[in-house]
Parts: sequence; C-alpha cells; structure tokens
Amino acid sequence: MMSNDEKLKNFERQALQKAEQRRDEINRELDNATGEALADCKKVFRRETARIRSKGVEEARKEARLIVSTAQNKGQSAIMSKRKEIIDEVFGALVKKLRAFTESPEGNYGELFEKRLTEALTAATVHLGESNAKITVEVTPADYKQFSKLIEEVSDRIVVWANTDVKATEEDIIGGCVVNVPSLGLVIDNSVKADVLREREDFLSWSNLSLG
Repeated sequence: MMSNDEKLKNFERQALQKAEQRRDEINRELDNATGEALADCKKVFRRETARIRSKGVEEARKEARLIVSTAQNKGQSAIMSKRKEIIDEVFGALVKKLRAFTESPEGNYGELFEKRLTEALTAATVHLGESNAKITVEVTPADYKQFSKLIEEVSDRIVVWANTDVKATEEDIIGGCVVNVPSLGLVIDNSVKADVLREREDFLSWSNLSLG
C-alpha cells in the first residue's frame, strides 16, 4: 500500500506524463501554426513588392522588417497561448486530484496533515528557541473544522512555550498548513499548494514550456 507521500508523487508523475504527451501534440500544432504564419507573411510581402520597389532602399527594408516582425509576433503570441493552455490543463488536473485526496474520508489525509504540521512547527522551533513568541497556524476551513484539536495537541507537544493560534485561511492552500511567526517575519509554507507551485516551476524548467 502506498504511503501518502508516494500517493502525492504518483499524482504528480501522472500529471507530468500527460504534460509531456500534450507538449508533443502542441509542438506539432505549433509547427503548423508557425508555417501558416510565415506563409501569410510571404503572401503579404509578395503583394507589397511592387509598391515597395518604388520606394527608397532603406524605406523598403524598414517595411520588409515590419512585415516579418508582425508575422513573428503573431506566431509568438500563438506559442505563448498554447504553452499557457498546456500548463493550466496539467496543473488544473493535478490540483483537482490533490483536492479530492484531502477531502476523501477514505484516504489517509489526516496522517499527511499531522506530518506536515509537525514538520512546520519543528522547523519554527529552530528559529524561536524557547521564546514566548506568537505562532499562527493557517489551515483550510475544512481542516480547521476537522483538525483543530489535533493542531492544539501537536502544538502543545512541540512548542510548549509559544502562544499558538489556529486560523482558517481564506487563501486556497488545498491542504497542509502554513506556520507564521510574525515577530520574526518567518513563514513556513508546508501546504499542498506549495508542493504544486514547486512542481510547476520544476516542470517549466525542463519541459521547454517556460512562459518567461
């Protein structure tokens, strides 16, 4: 039986495999779109040839460059749009799976939540020492309702000297928790959303789909 971490990695692996397939499909579409854009450019250029010939050489070059630049910009816009489409599709599906996992009564999300909470609070103690600083634990409204007692128990065990406050965040963090220590300007993001964002950045770095 897979552990919770293995389940999350499996969700991510399936999504990325789908992404690679979609990337190959879109690349073929982009090749066709780029060819069409260049063909349009050539048609426009041919139509304008007679008129351009009657002008000075430098002005003719400027008009030619403008025509080519317009076609290139059109092609680049199409590429960027397709890339965003792939990324949104892949990671939208991943978020949907992860959300279903955190909401399923049959899963082991509670174990994952406790692990994430323990890791975040333990990391906070490294910076806190034995001070009486205030710690805020932010969780989803559903997790607040379900795990408030657990959060209190884990907090009392790990940071017994700190003043811990639990808050249902309005931000969609999907699951897990975000631990804040305002006096230190410290934020420990151990949410499921943070995992998705890290995976998205890794994906963009190797997939040739970077939007930058």
